[in-house]
Parts: sequence; structure tokens; C-alpha cells
Amino acid sequence: MARSRAPGRSPLPSRLPPPATHLALALEQRGDEHAALEAYLDGLRQAPSDPGLRAAVVGFFRRYGLDVAELPRYVRAGTENEDRAIREELRAALAARWPR
Repeated sequence: MARSRAPGRSPLPSRLPPPATHLALALEQRGDEHAALEAYLDGLRQAPSDPGLRAAVVGFFRRYGLDVAELPRYVRAGTENEDRAIREELRAALAARWPR
């Protein structure tokens, strides 16, 4: 007898980007680059090795003139204080180029 799987469940792993990517893109499309930055950084904190998310974040950084070299530094941040300081630097860099 064949085993059945739960309805709606695929036997293949999902290849969809994490929800943070969708949220960040939607915020960016609405013109809220600052909230998009926060969503991307939240996503990186949750899934730092996700290649789709990383590609989306790199694209965002390039579109808004942010230093892509800051991404590995952010991902490696070991404490909440480091995380907060890097986020603040990125917020300030974005605000300098794209005021609210």
C-alpha cells in the first residue's frame, strides 16, 4: 500500500525566498526604503546563508548606494550591541542618500 502525504505538502524542499524578501520588496515598491532595509536586515539575521535573500540584499544595497562590504560584517555581528551599531550605521548611510 502506498503511503499518502499530508495534503498541500510537497516532498521537495521549498525554493521560495524567505518571507523577509517578499516584505522588503513590497516595502521598497511602496517607496519605504528605510523599512525595506530593516526587513532585509531582519531576514539576514534569521537566514544569513540563504542565497536568494543574500542576492536580494546585495541588489538593494547597490540600488541605494550602500556599501555591500558591510553585509559580511553585519552577518558576523556576535552581540546585540554590534548588531545595533551596524544597523545604525546602515540607517544613517541610507538616510544620507535617501532622506525620508
